[in-house]
Amino acid sequence: MYTEKQRSIDDLSTFVRKSISPKYFIAPLIAIGLIDYYFIRDITTTLLIVPGTFLISILLDLFFTKISKIVFPVKRNVYLNFVSLVIWNVFFWILILTHAFRSYDSSLLLAISSTTLFRFLIFYVFYPADGIKDLIPSMNYVYSMLIIFILIFRSQYLLIVPFIISSLVYALAAYFLIRRATAKFVKKYKSSPSKILEFFLNSGKRLESNISVKHFFDRIYSHERKIPVKLVEVRRMDGSIKVSMIFPYIHPGPFGVLGSSNLPERLSTRLPELGDLMVFHTTTSNDNNCRGDQDIDNIAEAIRSAHQKLVFTERMARPRKVAAGKFVIYVERFGNFGLGAIVPEKTAFDDVALEEGLKIIAHMKKIGADDFAVIDAQNNFRKKAPELKNASPTIKAFEREFLRDEPKYETRIGYARVYEDVPGLASMGIQAAVLQTGDRYDAVVLTDSNNITTDLIERVRSRLSDTVSSVEIYTTDNHYVNASVLDVFPLGSRGDADRIADLIALAVKRAKADVEPVKVGMATDYATVKMGEKNNFQTLISTVFSAVRTAKFTAIYTIPTTIATTFLIFRFI
Repeated sequence: MYTEKQRSIDDLSTFVRKSISPKYFIAPLIAIGLIDYYFIRDITTTLLIVPGTFLISILLDLFFTKISKIVFPVKRNVYLNFVSLVIWNVFFWILILTHAFRSYDSSLLLAISSTTLFRFLIFYVFYPADGIKDLIPSMNYVYSMLIIFILIFRSQYLLIVPFIISSLVYALAAYFLIRRATAKFVKKYKSSPSKILEFFLNSGKRLESNISVKHFFDRIYSHERKIPVKLVEVRRMDGSIKVSMIFPYIHPGPFGVLGSSNLPERLSTRLPELGDLMVFHTTTSNDNNCRGDQDIDNIAEAIRSAHQKLVFTERMARPRKVAAGKFVIYVERFGNFGLGAIVPEKTAFDDVALEEGLKIIAHMKKIGADDFAVIDAQNNFRKKAPELKNASPTIKAFEREFLRDEPKYETRIGYARVYEDVPGLASMGIQAAVLQTGDRYDAVVLTDSNNITTDLIERVRSRLSDTVSSVEIYTTDNHYVNASVLDVFPLGSRGDADRIADLIALAVKRAKADVEPVKVGMATDYATVKMGEKNNFQTLISTVFSAVRTAKFTAIYTIPTTIATTFLIFRFI
């Protein structure tokens, strides 16, 4: 079923890891210093060259980030300079052991000049500017060595010339490498890769990059499409709204506050008259992210229109959860309409293709349902789970369970919402609806999070085993709560999992206490939005990975050629 290798933004994070704590650098620094002392044979010179250049470069980087106002934390700064230290030392040892030069001074300066290449690549990402401006911070380690050079190499000033030229050659090589690797991306999307990468790495904290990324997504999410927007409204018997369940067939991404991210809160602020909104994650993927506020406005208007034509019932069926081949489905019927979920319990998946959900809805109407909504449960998080592009095996099960599920019970529903500031939980918090059918109570929970762990789900079920007969926990797949794609994590993987489980259990218990007779209405309207075309997001990810592959192959001949060139510079200048 999944013949193509699926890529996700989470995969991109493997290329840039979090900075290691500086305390782990102490032992390696001492070891490097001892090895360098063995070759240099002078304790003062060794101290000036190893910890001296390292600390001066850190200070220069701190000064630069301060005046340039880029987001570059101290820990990241220390990590960058530690890696630079390791790079030049390994190169230095190779040059010494191969007797490349008669004395260690030329080997030392050639090795340190090589740090410019690595640092140029790093600052290309974190300091999105043109190549000339990236040159300034990329040579901070070179500047630090120049300061030390004046102190210890008084009779070797002529070496400054090849040192500077060599550093510039390495910078030029890095610039060539970047231009070669990103050429395809720039040609296809007409955007600055550095500003987009910097936005992701720094959670969109720089306004300039934020605007650049917004323009970028405006271009890739430009396909106009009419999508269904479904509303299931629960009203008390006095006519007041208890809760409104929203099923908009767009995806709540891509990141931060761009596109249609943070959809639950953005719809809630636009529709205060509908009370609390439970905005479910429908069968959509990153191809179905929208351009921005205008699309959200159109969806809000469609919800208002649906609100005007609701058809109500006071009868409901008992919820059903069954296996459908390799999949698990959930069905709840109210009168002659209902909702269903595809749950990644037996088979892992992350997102469901929009066309698959629409196909299921069409089949449900064909068998006589007045209306139906299908959601992707977006739970039981598994890393690198693929998108579900064929949900056809679930259709017969949805049809069978809906027809078998006779709505013979009075509609009795309770609702509660709980919020606490815990890692991975966005502003809509934890919302619970408890459905009573006879003497049975079943809970449906929606967490405003980017997925949820299976462990947390099981903890909640264990806590509620004596309270309700079943608990389904779905998520909004909110991409706002994990604004930086280098920190994508599901609810329950960070913080106190027991505390989060207690909060969810509390919401369910409050919802059960709130159960009362209600009327349930459903209606559908349509909104015109601008979203990506089919496979648009995968094309973007593939283009990025293609750039990485190009960079790897380009590096194979660029770096050796640069090393050979700089070696000759020190030999003949």
